[in-house]
Amino acid sequence: MNHRTGVSVFMVIAAAVLLAVPASNLTQAATRTLSAQLIAQVDVKGLANQLFRSDQLEAWLATAAWRAGISTHPDKVIVGYDGWLHLGDHYASTLSVMRGERGSARQERARELGRSLQRWQAWLRVQGVSSMHFMVGPNKQTIYPQTLPRWVRVNHPGFVPTLAREGGSIVLDLRPALQAAAASHTQPLYYRTDTHWNQLGAAHAFVQLGRRMRELDGDLRLPIEAPLNVQREQSRAGGDLAHFLRISHALRDKEIHLNLDRPERYVSTVSDFDTRKPLFERRFAQVDFPAKTVHVRTPEAANSRRVLWLRDSFGTKLSPFMASAFEEIVQLHWHRGMENDARLFKQLVRQWKPDAVVFTVVERDALSGLFLAAAPFD
Repeated sequence: MNHRTGVSVFMVIAAAVLLAVPASNLTQAATRTLSAQLIAQVDVKGLANQLFRSDQLEAWLATAAWRAGISTHPDKVIVGYDGWLHLGDHYASTLSVMRGERGSARQERARELGRSLQRWQAWLRVQGVSSMHFMVGPNKQTIYPQTLPRWVRVNHPGFVPTLAREGGSIVLDLRPALQAAAASHTQPLYYRTDTHWNQLGAAHAFVQLGRRMRELDGDLRLPIEAPLNVQREQSRAGGDLAHFLRISHALRDKEIHLNLDRPERYVSTVSDFDTRKPLFERRFAQVDFPAKTVHVRTPEAANSRRVLWLRDSFGTKLSPFMASAFEEIVQLHWHRGMENDARLFKQLVRQWKPDAVVFTVVERDALSGLFLAAAPFD
């Protein structure tokens, strides 16, 4: 191909791509309506902005790539088998860690964290707190490694066993229980298009927490126990991983609903802990990612206990089970609680005087340096 022909081919391709953008946008009824209004108003600039938005074309390309097993943003999301999506290395170097990179440093950090948790437990006992539990919510690929591309799969134990050995009974390693549950259920414990566990996965995690807490508190009553039965499945839009690829509208996922014993009896009032202002009242209350410190009170809960719960977004599906189990729960993100040398965490323990402290932290963030804040001596 000579130079003149090459330039001509390039111009034709460029023109085709340029025309594809407005064509893809005009497939949407809302865009056609707005474009007609802009034409009537002779708003050339507004019409150009509307017609040449690239989000619709990007969504088409991303959907086509996903169908071919390709991610348009492999740093954020990788495409696995059977429609499963997984986090890429952009978030906490998730894939590199799974493949064993920087393994020795992470093992040492796990030992250090285990010792730190032991010191915090000793301090909490002095404050009158009966128990402390550090739940590690497994990454999705830890429970479903078979859904990963083959190049990612590496038989590496990770840091959690080391953390559990060093931290002792404080650390709740959920991997064995969830791996067993994943093998026994036909329904998944995690969303295929999201980073989080669903209600089934959260319920299994809660059962493990309840059993561990009951070892220290024999009078503790659990609102749910195994075996867990699924009542129904419901279709839902794609989750956060699909959103990262801009194809959440094109993918469907499953919402799992369990067969529970009258969950509607657990009515919770959720308030801003600092201002005491009521935020909402809800049955079997689900509390989303906590941007502030909130107080959840459930008068009909199974136990009249106070629990200080430092959590992340893995606590969202857990929150209804926690509310049904404990009459009063103060919830906040663990990052807020542990930053500035754990200032807020120590303040809440001293002032609110909980019966128990629970941490719920996703595996990829469990070695955060914030958890190494020194426990006070008083």
